[in-house]
Parts: sequence; structure tokens; C-alpha cells
Amino acid sequence: MPARIRLAGHDDLQVIAEVRADAWAETYTGLLPEALVSAQLRRVPTVVRHLQGVLDEGGSLWLAQLDGAVVGHAYARASYQPDAPRALELSSLYLLRRAQAIGLGRRLLWTAIGDSPCQLWVLQSNERAIAFYRAAGFEHDGAQQELALSFEGAQEIRMVRG
Repeated sequence: MPARIRLAGHDDLQVIAEVRADAWAETYTGLLPEALVSAQLRRVPTVVRHLQGVLDEGGSLWLAQLDGAVVGHAYARASYQPDAPRALELSSLYLLRRAQAIGLGRRLLWTAIGDSPCQLWVLQSNERAIAFYRAAGFEHDGAQQELALSFEGAQEIRMVRG
């Protein structure tokens, strides 16, 4: 079984949260404070509860697998900001490094949002993710926001498509 994407259920949430923590370590080490990155493993129960809410509210959570192992996830939802430029927001897309650059991220993105107009927020210093989203048709619209104090002044930029 090479790569596949499937709808996730409640039984998948623990492993998704653990993979998310691993993806944080791979992606954000050197970009965000080390204490914040290392705290993600302790946050797994909180992430599980959040993802339970996504499913309980009727949201679709997509799971990426490579050779049978969970390697990422994605979900989109209605934009939560009243002045959002797009009604749909990609809320989460994480993929372990070993599953990147093989087309699985594009498939995961497509499964979560299709070709719908969409927005997302991405860490301004995450050049790899920005390039990935640009290749999928997203562009920075000029909006940015500073993250919480624990992020030590890190900035997110909003990217939009359609």
C-alpha cells in the first residue's frame, strides 16, 4: 500500500495528533522558540479534543498514509474571521518530511479544498510551505498578524486563492 488519503474517524485522532507534533518538530525547529516546539508532544490530548470537535461539528478531517503509516492530515472549515476574504479556510495541513515532495501534499490539499476559493494562514518564515501554497495558486494578500506572546513575535501571513 503506497500513498493514500482517506477520511479520518474518531479512532484516528490520537495518531493524527502525534504525527502533528512530529511534523511541528520537523517544520518549526529553528523557526519558533524551542520550548514551544517541544511542548507539542504534551499538547497531544488538547489537539485530540480539538479534532474531536471538528468531527463532532460535521467537519471532514483527511488522513494521509504512506505504506500504511499515518504521515499527515488536513482539514478546512468556514472562515472564522468576519472580514475574511474567502468563505473557506484551510485550517490545518501537516505532512511529515518523509512524505513530502512525492505529490502527497498536493493530493491532501486537493482532497481538503478542491479548487474552491480559499484562504489560509502560514508562518511568514516558513518558506517551504509558502512555496508549496504558491504552487497551488495561493498568493499573499498583504494581511499579516503577530502570533501570541509564546511565539516570540513570529508573524503569520494570509494567503488566498480564487
